[in-house]
Amino acid sequence: MPFEPLWMFAAFSIIAGILVCFWGYRIFKLVLGLAGFLAGAWLFYMVGMHFTGRPGVLTIILTIFGGLIGASLSVFFYYIGLFLVGALGGWHLGMLIAGATWTALVLAVPIALAVVGGILAIFFQKLVVVVSTAFFGAWGIVAGGFYFLGSGLFPADLFMRPVPALESLRAMNPLFVLVWFALAAAGLVYQYRYPGRYAAGGPARDGS
Repeated sequence: MPFEPLWMFAAFSIIAGILVCFWGYRIFKLVLGLAGFLAGAWLFYMVGMHFTGRPGVLTIILTIFGGLIGASLSVFFYYIGLFLVGALGGWHLGMLIAGATWTALVLAVPIALAVVGGILAIFFQKLVVVVSTAFFGAWGIVAGGFYFLGSGLFPADLFMRPVPALESLRAMNPLFVLVWFALAAAGLVYQYRYPGRYAAGGPARDGS
């Protein structure tokens, strides 16, 4: 089986997914940096694609640069990062709903839920952090694992290529979604049962 560079990223997705899914509340500063990196990379990727029209060297440089900016802002400006984590959780849920129903609104559903998730994260920190990291981490595990099995859906596609990802989710084997939800549920239960020390610089305002 020939080596493909994307395998390395899929393997990283699985490892990072395990940490985020089961210990996201404990290592929240790291999660903040990861969320900020993803958000910044996606934004600058879209800018690069707008001006170049194709993924080239300039687009890759812009994506990495944007990711570093996003990670820095998320770590140093706590509430921005907190909003991003909630937004990523809402985006995940919205993508699942839109992918299952394929509504006429398509991306309006995950965008709206991302905004709602970000706002809720500010007021219900522990609840949203645990739920978001559990689902976000579970996605990394499942998407990375199924990529090795030939699913054709790369973990980052949920953010970088949302429309093709929606089409892939809609056509995906139900086992994919079942495993995703099972892992997310396991991560959620584990984090609430063994919360550890909150690692974001102070106690969270528990919305429960």
